Amino acid sequence: MSTAVKELPWARIEVEGSKGFVRVMQRWGYQWSSALGAPAWRQAEKEAFHNAIVKLVVSRIVKKKLSVTSTHQCLLHPKMDLVFDIGWALEKYKHWTVHARKIPASSTPTTLISQVDWAKRLILLDSADVNDYNVCNAANACRNFNAVPHEFVHTFQGPDEYNPGVAHLSDTDSILNIGNQLRERHIKVLLKELNTMIPGWTFTY
Repeated sequence: MSTAVKELPWARIEVEGSKGFVRVMQRWGYQWSSALGAPAWRQAEKEAFHNAIVKLVVSRIVKKKLSVTSTHQCLLHPKMDLVFDIGWALEKYKHWTVHARKIPASSTPTTLISQVDWAKRLILLDSADVNDYNVCNAANACRNFNAVPHEFVHTFQGPDEYNPGVAHLSDTDSILNIGNQLRERHIKVLLKELNTMIPGWTFTY
């Protein structure tokens, strides 16, 4: 068997062994609100925001291929692409509740704080988060940065790495620091689930 699907509270994982990819799809149920005097979201703005979120997650996270070994089968693809995607879901089908806060056009991505609450499967974002900005970590390294891919990777339970005293503060290329590169430590929860999906198959990153 080289194809498997696993539905989890936080994502749907699809292994397509014959096609050479693993797809991780999250279904987001949006709750739209306005803050700081901004007008209500228009439908076209909601659609543009979601499309921008998906584009940022798909295009900005720098990933390696997953390595796959098997104890009992010849693998067509011992290296498999890791694909992330986000769907805009109805409330009853969602993995995550996303509070999307519209703020005035003059705002910056730091006007409101964006974050992920794993226990509640809750994501806080705002309309300015689709924009890049300059950010520095506690080691005084500075980069052009976007919050959306960073927050998306938090949905795999990894902690922030840009604060004083953390283990990976010097890894400025890390997406949970101020970079854009995905590390194995960021997706341990994903690898754990993948390694239960097809008997004899082991995934590493």
